[in-house]
Amino acid sequence: MRYELINKFDVAAPADAIWAVYSSPTLPKLVVELLPGVFDRIEIVQGDGRLGTVLHLVYPPGSVPLSYKEKFVTIDHHRRLKEVQQIEGGYLEMGCTFYMDSFEILEKDCDSCTIKSVTKYEVNDERAPDVSPLISVDSLVTMARAISKYVLDKKKTGSSYDDDDCDDEDNPMKHAHGHGHGFWHRHDGHGHGHDGFGHGGHGHDEHGHGDDGYGHGDC
Repeated sequence: MRYELINKFDVAAPADAIWAVYSSPTLPKLVVELLPGVFDRIEIVQGDGRLGTVLHLVYPPGSVPLSYKEKFVTIDHHRRLKEVQQIEGGYLEMGCTFYMDSFEILEKDCDSCTIKSVTKYEVNDERAPDVSPLISVDSLVTMARAISKYVLDKKKTGSSYDDDDCDDEDNPMKHAHGHGHGFWHRHDGHGHGHDGFGHGGHGHDEHGHGDDGYGHGDC
């Protein structure tokens, strides 16, 4: 059985500013700083933080899963889409045959956007009752909230992430068009988030499948 969990988190910040963080080669280091205590460590096994990079994520003792390796398989500046696939350990050791997280930044207007976080995984019917209750998008929502607060705090101080921390070559296309297609048999929405200023708020989770069209405006 294949599953898809989706969360949409609204932010009062430009899509390009949020995408600059998600697509930055320094994101693994930044995430550890923004979420103290969540990770024991994140090590770069291969690459430089760009496409093809392999990370080894280790969580504090007692965490489930305790560790795994993941690979940046997509960094699409046209769609502001990043896909990260587990390749060793983690939920793969627990019975999943496929596990991937994705982050897509959807522009609402010049000063606001939506962070669409998705977890896709595949597990056989026999293992699903044991594995599925352990999987949610909550950690992705926590990450979205932390990154949003980081960008908004920089905005308040008059600085921007892409000015300070990432190269222009990492984001060659800031305004483009893209289309996504839902293809998973079952969709479950978990997590919550609607936050313009890094505080808790109302959420909206997406259920169902089909075609989604995203257009980026000219701000």
